[in-house]
Amino acid sequence: MKNLSLVLALNCLVSSVVPAGAQVVRSVPAAGGLGASFGAVSAAPSALGPAAALSGFAVAPAQSLPLGGLAVAAVAAPAAAVPALAADRLGAMFAAIDRPDPRDDAAGAAFDGAIPAPAFEPPAVAPRAPSGDMGDEPVGENVQQRPQLSFQPAAKSSLLAIEPGRGLSGTMKLVKDNPYSRDWWNAYRKGAEIDVVIRGENVYGRSTKITAAFTKPIGKLTREDFEGTVPPHLLQVGVAALRKNLIAVLEDNRARWSPEQPPVSLDSKVRVIKFQSYLELFRRTNGPDAIPQPEAPVRRTPLKVKPEGVLKRLSLFLPRAVFLDLDLFDGPISKEILSDIAKLQRTGVYFVVFSRKPYDAPGSMKEKLVNRLSAYQMSMLMPIRFMMVTDDGAVISGLPRGGGPAPVDVLSFTPAEIDVLRDAAMRASERVGLSPRSLEEIRQAPLEEDAGERFGRKDGKRPPGPDPRVRFEVRVPKSMSGTAFARWQSVFDAVLKAQGLTVKTSAARLSDGRRAFTAARTDLPGSMERLRMALGEKFGLYLNPGDALVLSGDPAVMAADPKALDFAKITGLQGTELVDNALGLMLGEHRDNVDGDLAGSASRMIAFSYNKGRYLSEALIRTDHEEQNINFFSGHVVHAAEDWLIWSLQNGRVPTKAEFTARLRRRWDDGMREFKAVGLPPAHLSEGWLRASLMRAESMYDIVVRAHERREILIGTEIPNFFVLKDFARRTGALKRRYILHTIFDFIALRPDPKRPGHATLVIYDFKTGPAKTRPKLNKDLQVLTYALFAQEKWVGEKFPAPYLVGDKSYVIDDVSVEFIYSLKLQPADIDRWGLDAVRRKIIGTLNRINAAEQKLYGYTPGGKPAPVKGKRG
Repeated sequence: MKNLSLVLALNCLVSSVVPAGAQVVRSVPAAGGLGASFGAVSAAPSALGPAAALSGFAVAPAQSLPLGGLAVAAVAAPAAAVPALAADRLGAMFAAIDRPDPRDDAAGAAFDGAIPAPAFEPPAVAPRAPSGDMGDEPVGENVQQRPQLSFQPAAKSSLLAIEPGRGLSGTMKLVKDNPYSRDWWNAYRKGAEIDVVIRGENVYGRSTKITAAFTKPIGKLTREDFEGTVPPHLLQVGVAALRKNLIAVLEDNRARWSPEQPPVSLDSKVRVIKFQSYLELFRRTNGPDAIPQPEAPVRRTPLKVKPEGVLKRLSLFLPRAVFLDLDLFDGPISKEILSDIAKLQRTGVYFVVFSRKPYDAPGSMKEKLVNRLSAYQMSMLMPIRFMMVTDDGAVISGLPRGGGPAPVDVLSFTPAEIDVLRDAAMRASERVGLSPRSLEEIRQAPLEEDAGERFGRKDGKRPPGPDPRVRFEVRVPKSMSGTAFARWQSVFDAVLKAQGLTVKTSAARLSDGRRAFTAARTDLPGSMERLRMALGEKFGLYLNPGDALVLSGDPAVMAADPKALDFAKITGLQGTELVDNALGLMLGEHRDNVDGDLAGSASRMIAFSYNKGRYLSEALIRTDHEEQNINFFSGHVVHAAEDWLIWSLQNGRVPTKAEFTARLRRRWDDGMREFKAVGLPPAHLSEGWLRASLMRAESMYDIVVRAHERREILIGTEIPNFFVLKDFARRTGALKRRYILHTIFDFIALRPDPKRPGHATLVIYDFKTGPAKTRPKLNKDLQVLTYALFAQEKWVGEKFPAPYLVGDKSYVIDDVSVEFIYSLKLQPADIDRWGLDAVRRKIIGTLNRINAAEQKLYGYTPGGKPAPVKGKRG
């Protein structure tokens, strides 16, 4: 099922608030440290607690990993305005629209963190007061040992901002009307030392000091009170709007997690907490004039492959997904490769990363990938275009905005099967003369991280979470010989066979001389079918064999999709070089960052051109998106159903209209349950929207099936790509700026030319659930013109493979047709090839205007320098 709440969030917010210059490369160091003198952050206590004895085995807990601070270089220089950094502006914006992850909530409620409404309160969450009436219990025992403010990953860039007054250095928290809550928040007082953390890691590498702390009714908050708690550009809306939006955010949280509390109003009180910023702490250590230096762009290693032969396809056609084996990396993934992944994700490519280890094991997913992600990638891209496979295929998870794994498919043992496995291990030990108590069974950590601390818990410890039972693992004493261990395995297998239990087993020698023996229900190659089903259910991504580029050095993994392009075999590359060259070939010149790059899409340009005021105001003011939400929700459900229909037709099956309707209804119902807190109309009104959506979708069903009956070659749905436009100075010919245009095509087909075998017209279909446009209006539509320009730039005259990306047969593209599928008609547009140069100029001009408007909105001039500060508004 598509994560509709996050997709809607991006539609309502990111499409209009992410700056067009989001590709500018200069960025703040992402490290959390302020210098070596600050020391390292101590490891969090293990979430598993003490070992417990089970069935004669000694059960050991999984180990936690220490976290450390990273140093940031300091340069003594006169205090001066630092140029605007795109990462800072993005971080500030995302911090403003992000929400607290409920897994940081005191109640420990399970939720995926995807709350797609803009929040004017920064996503700072301290451990919350328990809900309900506290009665007459004493209040003095509820004070924390050292207060913490926990922010979401999206806030990291703004917390580490290096420009005075440009980052976050405070928050506002609701004070409930009970003694426990008041006592809790009173611990946050001026002069107190606190830790600013993100998922348990100290952002600054040391404690910071509260510079101001006071409690006020919301109705009496001033503009000065909001300063530092929201990004500076949000202060433009005035105090009344800031109060209104703060109430809306706090009320949403109350309704979800503390419904028994009274509604939030202007009379409700909040604790305003402000603390020393990153820049202040940095200068305390490195001198009053020191300025943290942005990381210099890294010169990329030239590619070892060229877009020639079969590899040329990767420079013309992007895979719908990339399957990446984490074992290709000896250590953490480099920032350069993560940047390449982010660029492709923005274009529409999904990434699936494999690991044979548990999520948080040393050298696994958390250490190599998740801990390295930028705030933007973690909060905006991973939740909607990423999935991970861990535990050697047993666990398939998403990565929601909170930054912790959210399992979507788990293949585990039942308690009865675990008993059978333990019995087999004991019998095998007895047969080789080994005491069963000499075996050590390893207890598994919970699949979902629990990053928060319960309210009022002084030691921060939690009881062990549930054992997911995705594997049965024992440690065998090092005194056992190789021959005895082989006999032990043979007896173990025989017992399981007699019980009718089929497992995948593996053994490895540990550094201490012992052997680790593991039994699981599946392995990585065996998980591929479950993975494809999970992608379809969660994202509506229905993959055919060969649609994904598989990057792995494991022949068994490659054999799981024999039609996939075997990049390793073709190039002979291995490890990090394999990944770097494959991603680089897809990105082409976009692989190298150029200062001043602007990125955009047809939808962004249309939104800005249609209503500039609304486009900009949605970056500042939280508005009621109820009608916009249901429109967008309806469109995504219809798109997902049509995607499933086309995928079925590609695989030789024509679903009946009744099957198609049932599929759409199921997705609608699933989405309504997931989406209920976002602001959709009441159920009785939503039913009317469902009927309207069914009517539109059923007429689209007829149009798609007729295309199939006309023998059009159905290439696929949600096809991602991009192209780069360049603007040059007229006199000198020097490059002025690059423009990266992202395109995701709803549906692509080929119409073979009956008179010219091997030639075809490329048909770009676009599903439209709104009212139909006339042909003259379509001919001027910026989306039509952008699609046509893209096809002329990249595909006309080239050989288009069928099936997509890996097909043995290909067609030379002679022409392009852009056609819109409305509810009752198919409306083609007329493309004037001679007018495409004017389209190029229009796109460049529109993106330049968007960039200038956003720079002004965020308080910067188009040149990247802070705009003059005007008088404060009351």
